[in-house]
Amino acid sequence: MLTTPDATAFVLDPAMEREIKSVPHFRASHYRTWNLRHLLDSYTLGYVRPLRAWHTPTASTTIADVGTGYGWLAFALALETPARIIALDINARRVEAARAIASILGVEDRIDWRVGPLGQLPVADRETDIACCLEVIEHVDTDKRTIHDLSRTTTDLLLISTPNGALPIVFHDTALPFCHLMPLRMRDLYAKACRRADRQDNNQFWTPGKLASALPDFDRVSRFLHHESFSSWQDYMDYTNLPIQ
Repeated sequence: MLTTPDATAFVLDPAMEREIKSVPHFRASHYRTWNLRHLLDSYTLGYVRPLRAWHTPTASTTIADVGTGYGWLAFALALETPARIIALDINARRVEAARAIASILGVEDRIDWRVGPLGQLPVADRETDIACCLEVIEHVDTDKRTIHDLSRTTTDLLLISTPNGALPIVFHDTALPFCHLMPLRMRDLYAKACRRADRQDNNQFWTPGKLASALPDFDRVSRFLHHESFSSWQDYMDYTNLPIQ
């Protein structure tokens, strides 16, 4: 349940939030309308603190945030742990904006920013202790080689969050029943007929079984679902001001 405004010891005050929302590139994104303090808290509560149940980061720990976007997981990690953070994204302008936000938050010296795509990550084999990849792999492909590029970077933990392609409805895309299971051309027609063509992004979703088979060297220890109930998911959406599609 995301019910407390004091999820982190760090306080993102209104002046900081205004400055962040004026950062070039970020100010043109839809994120500028969100409650940024709640957004930061959602990464802390939803990922960083549960991660610490499996690994206690120290100053010698290296954590990768693959597909960092504007850096919110990287910021939460830097604020909550003493670890060294590597933040990677394919979009150089997003990385530039994220670096500027890190400076506003005072964590610019804690994060190593890199630009590169999943599949050709600019990270050495076993360079990290923990690799995190949140809501990214569905935007790439379902090729096992893509997941191998992610898994090769870490010596210990791999945290992946992605929509469950085995479910009849995936809210990350059109949210139309079985649409994500259809060939791409049929998806387009289905989405257009239901007036949701603007949400049809041709994402490719992994099933839990396929993802597990692509990671034979890892023991799966996480829950099947990120949220324990529908009400928990609604609390998350309400707290962070995320749009429910």
